[in-house]
Amino acid sequence: MLFSSGRGAIHMEESGNKLYNQGGSYHGFQIWLNTPKRYKWDAPSTVVHRVANMDKIVEQDYSIQVVLGELWKAKSSIETLSPAFYYHVKMKENARLDIPTDPTHNAFIYLVKGALELEGPKSLRSHQVVLYERGESQINLYAQEESEFLVLGGKPLDEVVYSYGPFVMNTEEEIVRCIQNYRAGRMGNPNIVNQ
Repeated sequence: MLFSSGRGAIHMEESGNKLYNQGGSYHGFQIWLNTPKRYKWDAPSTVVHRVANMDKIVEQDYSIQVVLGELWKAKSSIETLSPAFYYHVKMKENARLDIPTDPTHNAFIYLVKGALELEGPKSLRSHQVVLYERGESQINLYAQEESEFLVLGGKPLDEVVYSYGPFVMNTEEEIVRCIQNYRAGRMGNPNIVNQ
């Protein structure tokens, strides 16, 4: 699902009835992208995307789901308001993988499980994050054991950011306007969401 908050919308994320009815363990990721200034006052929107919108690369030693952006000839059809990429990667033990990146973009890896050797040599363990500075044009990885991780990044907006609670805008005046809109009920009725 891709939710764009635009000028603001009261909303709630839910796991669905299956978890409540059957129990069990689930994990998921909520990834936030800052909206470019020119779109911050647009109407909020939600679009549900399926796996069919995302290309998958399957090789002998690894698989990559291209959730956002493109990698080699694989491309996601999900559109974003600024250039971004999001890859869900699974690697077998002792596999090597070199992922090209745009040197003008930020990039980072979150390791869900496993162990990765990075350049340096440095290691990454489960639930750790590594940030790649701009200027890098390739991420070189070696799986010390079977690993699953996310590779994310995008082009920096280079815009001033003001935030207060859940509101993220570009000026203090815009934050004040958001608070006024929330208090006036212009972002939705919280009683409907909490039912």
